[in-house]
Amino acid sequence: LTLIPGTGFSTINPSGTPGDMSESDLDLEYTSGIATGATINFVYTGNAANSGGAFYALQYAIQNKLAPIISSSYGDCEIDFSSFYPTYNAYLQQASTQGQTVISASGDAGSTDCYPNTNLSAANRTTLAVDWPASSQYVTAMGGTEYTSAAILSTNSTYFTAASGSDVIISAKSYIPEQVWNDDAPYVSSTSPGGLSSGGGGVSILTPQPSWQTGVPGIVAGSFRLVPDISLASSPNNAGYLYCSSDTATGITGSWTHGFRDATSTNLTIAGGTSFAAPIFAGMLAIINQKTNANYQGNINPTLYSLAANATTYALAFHDITSGTNACTAGTTYCAGTGPSAYAATTGYDQATGLGSIDLYNLMQAWPVFVPATGSSTTVTPTTLTPGPGASDPITFKVASASSSVTTTPTGTIALSIDGTVTTALTLIGGSATYTFTSSTLGPHVISGVYTGDMAFLTSTGTT
Repeated sequence: LTLIPGTGFSTINPSGTPGDMSESDLDLEYTSGIATGATINFVYTGNAANSGGAFYALQYAIQNKLAPIISSSYGDCEIDFSSFYPTYNAYLQQASTQGQTVISASGDAGSTDCYPNTNLSAANRTTLAVDWPASSQYVTAMGGTEYTSAAILSTNSTYFTAASGSDVIISAKSYIPEQVWNDDAPYVSSTSPGGLSSGGGGVSILTPQPSWQTGVPGIVAGSFRLVPDISLASSPNNAGYLYCSSDTATGITGSWTHGFRDATSTNLTIAGGTSFAAPIFAGMLAIINQKTNANYQGNINPTLYSLAANATTYALAFHDITSGTNACTAGTTYCAGTGPSAYAATTGYDQATGLGSIDLYNLMQAWPVFVPATGSSTTVTPTTLTPGPGASDPITFKVASASSSVTTTPTGTIALSIDGTVTTALTLIGGSATYTFTSSTLGPHVISGVYTGDMAFLTSTGTT
């Protein structure tokens, strides 16, 4: 447990914000339930009014490099987050450069990600939008699928073993066919309010299309990033996920002590959403890391899309989802006019499920084995340690091999941070880069450089 210093008292108790405990519970249970041997770091803020919440926890996990994989189930639609985007995307870039893989949920409101945000105008709430941080080029965005009705209602033994009693733990016999997760329901009355319940996806308005998002049928070259990257089952209905939580927001009392059920052993603690897909894939990636001798892989999207670009590998390691849509289908109460018509599942990549869902075993077999690179060392040398207020002080960053037997010169970039804030990327020339620092603020300043590494050298950090 990591309570971020200076954010107030812990709110990990029933008096905390409803919904936050259950969100945390499901993240912790499904990451550790998949990667059973992994160390799980739970980073959270206290109850101070300016604690910064989940996004500050994400920032803290990056700045302190707490783990090689970060799973985040919180997000905000890009229209609402645009003013914060440059600052927080720089943190995500820092995560990538120091080898951390960030995995994030793409949202549960389908192609109209802003709808749940009641602070926005009606026009913005019903327009096409995607979720941040899933839309960052430094994040693997998790979309949602659900099992087809035909599979769920199947009376034969193709997919499930017939239940001989209640609470059968293992019943799946084979891969269960999937479609796009979309359980949107129209408003009927106050007792049947309907709502949006669908995997997020679409086109970013903030992130340029990355160079790695190519090579797979269905990807259209454009100006901005497409979301999501991959998907996993996320529907609360077809079929939902069981988890334990004492959060009052679940409406279930006693699931900690009654095996997912309430105190009367009747109602199940069950939910869905891409909030489950993110921690589940984070656990899967931990297993891939272990199998392939990898640890800090950084942004894995280039690897995912490269594997999917190979038709043979794609057929083995990915389940191409070709039916369904994440368009708003809940009627005019939630949708503009007849509702945005995007996005339908198609062959190959689509903005409803990305590359599709995955076969973990086959993906793990296809994943490139990590070959350890040589360590590096980064030194940061200012011209003077005591520049005057407002004076220019050239600072030299030098990266060298940490091995006496390897004499080649590291290449790549330095992620420069000043007083804990990432500011820019410096390109190494002959193993060195220079930055001219100036500040009119009196007192000490911390200048750090994170070397991003290259094909031959590992990352390293230098600070003055």
